[in-house]
Amino acid sequence: MKWVLRLILRDMRIGVGENTILKVFHRDAIKMMNFCVDLKQVCGYLTSRAVRYREVLEVGKGLKCQQSKRTNSIDQAWESMKGKRMVAECKFDGDRMQVHKDGEKVWFWSRNGKKHEEYEASIVALLQRQIRSNKCVLDGELLVWDCIQERYKSRTQNSNKDTARAARKGWETDDLICCILHWFLMYCTRRIAEVSSIYHYMIVKST
Repeated sequence: MKWVLRLILRDMRIGVGENTILKVFHRDAIKMMNFCVDLKQVCGYLTSRAVRYREVLEVGKGLKCQQSKRTNSIDQAWESMKGKRMVAECKFDGDRMQVHKDGEKVWFWSRNGKKHEEYEASIVALLQRQIRSNKCVLDGELLVWDCIQERYKSRTQNSNKDTARAARKGWETDDLICCILHWFLMYCTRRIAEVSSIYHYMIVKST
């Protein structure tokens, strides 16, 4: 098992990709890894080839973020939609973050499946006030709003972590506020990741 983990974590440069190892390890390993982004969870669950994996979304556990397909131009992006309705949004310079809410509990997960507890002090109270749904999973961008300059601060200024650190230490941060721009609803009472972007937009507005 130790060698399998080393191969998947790319600690050994032998020209073998993680999907190749996962495929040999278990027929459902790639599917599960692409869903939960947690190697420990994959190895702990698929302990036998007789065990089959079934996708079950659990609020509080990290999920793989939906990724956009890269195109070389706006025209190419438009053509790839083939006449379907779509939503265009601004690209903000923040940190991709999932917000899991279950009653009073709130978790933060990055796109790489890393749990971020450092943002709890700076933003949980705000989310509890603004999110009406008791149980949901939001995917969006974590940013810092500058109340004086009335604009979002750039991630290159390390504003997210600095503001979160100040909140944990109890320092005055009224002029800087951590916030989440959520633009994708992964779960709200039930899993809705398969529905269209237009439908997502309408649900997010009411969440």
